[in-house]
Amino acid sequence: MVIEGMHPDGRAWGFFSGRKVYLPDAIPGETADVEVVYGKEAFLEGIIKQLVHPHPQRVAPFCPHAGTCGGCSWQHISYSGQLQLKKQLLAEVLMRRELPLDKLQDVIPSEPHQFYRNRLEFSFSNLRWFDESEGRIDDPKDRLAVGFNARGLYGRVIDIKQCYLANPAFVDIAQRIKQSVIDEGISFFDFKTGEGKLRSLELRTTSLGQIQALVGFAENPLEKEMRWLQTLVKEISNIQSWYYLVWNHPFRADFPVEIEHVRGDAFLYENYNGLTFRYSASGFSQANLFLAPILFQFVSNQAAVEPGMHVYDLYCGNGVIGIHLAARGAIVTGIEAHAAAIDDARENARINGLNQCEFIQGDVLSTFNPDFIQTHGKPDILILDPPRSGTLKEILKNIIYSGVPLVIYVSCNPMALARDLQMLMPYYFIDAIQPFDMFPHTPHIETVVVLKKFSH
Repeated sequence: MVIEGMHPDGRAWGFFSGRKVYLPDAIPGETADVEVVYGKEAFLEGIIKQLVHPHPQRVAPFCPHAGTCGGCSWQHISYSGQLQLKKQLLAEVLMRRELPLDKLQDVIPSEPHQFYRNRLEFSFSNLRWFDESEGRIDDPKDRLAVGFNARGLYGRVIDIKQCYLANPAFVDIAQRIKQSVIDEGISFFDFKTGEGKLRSLELRTTSLGQIQALVGFAENPLEKEMRWLQTLVKEISNIQSWYYLVWNHPFRADFPVEIEHVRGDAFLYENYNGLTFRYSASGFSQANLFLAPILFQFVSNQAAVEPGMHVYDLYCGNGVIGIHLAARGAIVTGIEAHAAAIDDARENARINGLNQCEFIQGDVLSTFNPDFIQTHGKPDILILDPPRSGTLKEILKNIIYSGVPLVIYVSCNPMALARDLQMLMPYYFIDAIQPFDMFPHTPHIETVVVLKKFSH
């Protein structure tokens, strides 16, 4: 089979008997012997049995968990090859929406492209996923795991011994906590029955060297679990901030019902481009320690703020982009639904001595409307940094209604980005499309699009 293309989710594809076959670990342009392992009416799924003609960009994966772990699915592609593929995939998504590509730039790489993430979330499982080569495992302790989901298998957790995504200390910490849990006889989560206490461990860090741990329980911890946690806090000295949380739904781990500070620093602090930012334990931050400040600098340069310009910052989070623009003299109005993020944004404006920022807690859809625009005035610049699903038609209509001359859209999902841009095209033209490789060795891409209003 000839591998003909790549889906935006990172799987390659070719044709067999007129039907698409999706394959992991393949590169467009390769020829391979393929075994079909799953089929539906519209498409098939397969695996490579033997490469007949490998791609010149094929390399040996660097991680021992490659091919089994669900992360870093593009390790078999050289880093330069990944950057080329990401630009090509972004171009294909934009073309399908008939969007112009003349302003599309090369992907800005992550340097370094290993150990770049500022956070990892591990899962605990009492039935770890193991390779067939290990044979039968009867000892329950040998089935315990702290790690990540197996590829394509949610709730099947691999015991991770090494990871090239983030600070190497993270895996050591996770394994140390795993052993402590075993020693104390605390139950690991069971993804089949929903039983078990310990569900997750999120570790975060900053370029300033802080480490924060959030221990996740499937249900409210009792005295035994709290006693264990207090002991753990004393024993692991290289973590400066400790929290625990209780998941609202342990199977999905959507969001915590409660989050409690245990000991140490209550917040993480990051420095971007000479500005200081506080992050709450439940707050969002760009995951790439090294590329995030470059992205924020790019947005700032494209905004070309002059003192007194009014900026609307939609989905402002902890205010990181808006505050970058305020530091250049802008008057900033930010909107964000998450209460902790708004608290952080207000504190970040204070920390940086910027008193011309107003951060409003509210759902963007219900807050950003014609009445809001009439009250706060027409903006000169609008920053749009929505969640992965993109924004909504009504919000786009209100952007158009506002008449804002410059829109800067930051997106982590090319398909949602292209859909939203298509609605803005009758009123705006694309002045720049700049992708950033925030997530090396995965198919994901962050893109900043600069839109300028037609003068007519």
